Amino acid sequence: MFRRNHNFSRLLAVLPMAIIWMRADSCCVVARRGLEVKIGAQQDIIVWDPATKTEHFIRRAHFMGKANDLGFIAPTPSVPELVEVDGQAFEVANEVLKDYNEAKEREPSFGCGANAEDKGASNVEVIKVQEVAGYLATTLRSTDPVALHRWLTENHYETNKSIDDWLSFYTRKQWYLTAFKVALGNGTRQTGLVRMTFKTEKPYCPYFVPATNIALSKNQQDGLSIAFYGPGVFWTKPIRMDLATGQGAAPLLGRHVKSLKESLKLTNLRSDLALTVLYDRNFPSPTDDDLFFERVGDIPRWPTSPFWWVPYAAAVTIWIAGRKLQKRRRLAEHQNRINQIIAP
Repeated sequence: MFRRNHNFSRLLAVLPMAIIWMRADSCCVVARRGLEVKIGAQQDIIVWDPATKTEHFIRRAHFMGKANDLGFIAPTPSVPELVEVDGQAFEVANEVLKDYNEAKEREPSFGCGANAEDKGASNVEVIKVQEVAGYLATTLRSTDPVALHRWLTENHYETNKSIDDWLSFYTRKQWYLTAFKVALGNGTRQTGLVRMTFKTEKPYCPYFVPATNIALSKNQQDGLSIAFYGPGVFWTKPIRMDLATGQGAAPLLGRHVKSLKESLKLTNLRSDLALTVLYDRNFPSPTDDDLFFERVGDIPRWPTSPFWWVPYAAAVTIWIAGRKLQKRRRLAEHQNRINQIIAP
């Protein structure tokens, strides 16, 4: 089953038309100067629709530290829509795998931290600011990593060379950065899940992490879990992750699609979806790019029941019995007519 982690200090979810489960390590985390924040376990959901090139992304993350406030930045190739969603979305994968594995048994052998206040950094374009799921989210765009660095420092966040390298990586790609700000208060606070929906040429999952975040989290590596929903089986390209042990891929039934649609607050969701679960036990680790996904197989067939023939056999039996009954009735009626004719 998909791994559960109930001890989260922070919960963030972002979802596009393809669904993935990820952890928060794949964004950049920063706190106020002199205070460390470590990244713990992460789970992501990705939902991908190639027809519209739309991705829905949700992340559930765990941060640990003594900072009284915390921020992180999530990169996207286009301006994201931000919507608070139901945590039940993370249980859909468990339900799909449970139903699929039970059916198989019956089958016969044959982001980064930032303060959301807009101060200074004139070369940073603030696209939008909104409150969502307990966060103040600011979507930014800039081609100048120095300006982004200044935006962070002017908002009282510590930066260093590895974070500057992270900013440069995404400014070169001309991506958008959404800064989520949350007040921790006494050091722990529960926030809601956020669905990020955006347009992209290829489904992707944030994976590139600043070196300082990796160093601080090296003793807290709980891995990265991803639940990917799409019209087929999808795999990372290039392959960097092992398929989660004993989980693999499974098709969705109508009730699974309905649960996913409702929990993610989607108005439209295609019905031909398969779930692919992946797990990277070494995350976060050094890398030079994010994760991108490609379709590598068709939607798996739902296992057939060993008693699939029963309803057909019953229907044939009823049909034969009905035919025999009709024949007997016709013979009886024919005999009655003969008897009436020969009767004196």
